Amino acid sequence: MSYEEEVSANDLVWSDEPYTLKEFVAKYEDDLPRILKVDEGLYGANETQVSFSTGDVVKIHGVRREYKILASVRKQPGNVLEQITIPRGFNGTLSVIPDRNMAVSADNEFTFDELLDEFELPVRARFTNYDRGTHKILHELGEIGRASCRERV
Repeated sequence: MSYEEEVSANDLVWSDEPYTLKEFVAKYEDDLPRILKVDEGLYGANETQVSFSTGDVVKIHGVRREYKILASVRKQPGNVLEQITIPRGFNGTLSVIPDRNMAVSADNEFTFDELLDEFELPVRARFTNYDRGTHKILHELGEIGRASCRERV
């Protein structure tokens, strides 16, 4: 029998100290794998984000960091808001849509990394130059070319 077959979650003694996922990673990143029980569920906004239910038992083997931006795009028809993630290495450019609180020229153009470095999120932007893969995704969404970059994930 393997370790996983022999041990039941009910047989384990759980710590009384709760951690957020961020706190858990900070404390145990160099001491993995670890088994943990979800004390409070976490539900992703869409199918690309991870969800955990209260009481789930999870074995964390390692940590991998990916830098992305969570963006909202308007899906046509119906003008429905769809959330997508854009990886930090996105090979294209965006034009920031200025608002009252932002001093930026109307003809601006930034790479993805420049946008992250120059602006505090959230920021509204329009895709101005992108590769075939991005074009296909935007076309499938019926995208009008705008994204609202909300947060780093």
